[in-house]
Amino acid sequence: MKLKRFSAITMVRNDAFFLPKWINYYGGIFGFENLYVIFDGFDQTRPNCEGAEQVNFVSIPHKSEKLSHGDRTRANFVSHLSNSLFRYYDGVIFTDADEFLVVDPNTKTDLVTYLSRVKARVSIAALGIDVIHDRTNEPDLDPSKPYLEQRHFGQIDSIYSKPSTLFRPARRGGGGHRLKYHFSRIDPNLYLFHFGLVDYGQSVKKLEVSLQGRTGELRQDYLTARQAQFDMITDLPVLDGDKTIPKARHHQMWKRDWKRPLNPGRMAQLPRISIPERFRALV
Repeated sequence: MKLKRFSAITMVRNDAFFLPKWINYYGGIFGFENLYVIFDGFDQTRPNCEGAEQVNFVSIPHKSEKLSHGDRTRANFVSHLSNSLFRYYDGVIFTDADEFLVVDPNTKTDLVTYLSRVKARVSIAALGIDVIHDRTNEPDLDPSKPYLEQRHFGQIDSIYSKPSTLFRPARRGGGGHRLKYHFSRIDPNLYLFHFGLVDYGQSVKKLEVSLQGRTGELRQDYLTARQAQFDMITDLPVLDGDKTIPKARHHQMWKRDWKRPLNPGRMAQLPRISIPERFRALV
């Protein structure tokens, strides 16, 4: 079987924490020269990390917009770039800098080989797992070690079950959470680990940076809501990951909101699972 050639794209602003790991992870899989990092603003600084000198960096003017408008602007730009790259690649992957696409180790294959075998007309989605710092049982994150060796719990959340891998040109919806006009199957062996809340201290620090210039009640509301996310996770029961994942995947695939049929179905109570041990050293 001939392996397909893939590129990976991310778009960042003020994210020096995750970007080096994103470059290290995807560069090790697809080749650093096949990575495209879009800087949202000319004030962004290239990271000093292994492989960064081979990465394709693109800077664009920063545009201050409301969150929903900004997501659409971002999705449109990434769509145009990724569609252009199909002149040179068989597949294009787009994730945020804190999102990592993983193939189940039970397949006994690597991500490139697995994606090269996937039968999909336009795209494939991965099951989203939001990895959240359990401060009661887990210490602060050591960025030099694999994240999943230090974080053992996550919530299965359809927000992160994104059609991250394209095999044909397509238009992404706001935030990259769906494609316009295309249904994306959630592959049984692909996972998207979201690490935005992987460490309490880092998460609050990043939120404070994004809230610069905002004062008063609005600022406090954001910080209070972030605190509540971490408090909530410790109160949920922990379910067995391997038993819960197939049920959650089925729900997301087949119990969709009729108003948003292209979005994965969202469960009323997001299950908190123990992440299977076989994933520990992958990210």
